[in-house]
Amino acid sequence: MFSDNNIFCTGKVRLRHIFKVGLILEKRVEGFYVELAEKVLDPKAKDLCRKLARIAFHHAQLIEKTLSEWRILFFDRESLDFFEGELKRRNIFLDPPLADSSEEDIVKYAIGQEWKKIDFYRAFEDFFTDSWRRMHVKQLVMEERSCIKELVAAYPDIRT
Repeated sequence: MFSDNNIFCTGKVRLRHIFKVGLILEKRVEGFYVELAEKVLDPKAKDLCRKLARIAFHHAQLIEKTLSEWRILFFDRESLDFFEGELKRRNIFLDPPLADSSEEDIVKYAIGQEWKKIDFYRAFEDFFTDSWRRMHVKQLVMEERSCIKELVAAYPDIRT
């Protein structure tokens, strides 16, 4: 499930860490789609990238709102390295579509990446025994699923 399960035994991984990683990830995703919108040649693909950037911005705002209600908790180097390693290991937003990608290519890529983020978040549910923390992780998953539903509804003929 994880590249290093020992970090969970130390008690260093907290729900706030997962939300902070989610915030970092959504900001990266937003920047990724803004940059891709500049590079992509297909006008429809440009519009889609801008829309996906707005969705990522919205997700980041929701996460920031939740984090603002909790006490600040900083990452230690070991935890940050663990999360960064997991994002890389799961190949989350590491292989971007090319500039000549079609709208269909970008939709398929976006849906695939959303599923990877869902799997990333869901993997943490098992490490929290109380329902309150698990519920918060499920909220992250529900946000990502809503993005997938929106993409599938907008592009019903595209199969991933």
